[in-house]
Amino acid sequence: MNEMKLGNTLQVRERFGPDIRRFRAIETKLNEVRDYLYANSKAVAGYARPFRRGERVGTAHVESTVNQLINWRFCKKQQMA
Repeated sequence: MNEMKLGNTLQVRERFGPDIRRFRAIETKLNEVRDYLYANSKAVAGYARPFRRGERVGTAHVESTVNQLINWRFCKKQQMA
């Protein structure tokens, strides 16, 4: 089994070369997101059920977070309108 895995790894490296670093970076980020979602599963709101029932889904907290990120990223003083 180990030889088969090693062979597959070598084939992947030969085929993708330097792109493998990019794939690993993406995999790391996806693992971080997964870990965050599992750790905070109680706090993450489920929007699917209310949406399917035709209920309104509040997004004020999302807009606030986006404004904070944009302000931090672009050093803005005024919020988006």
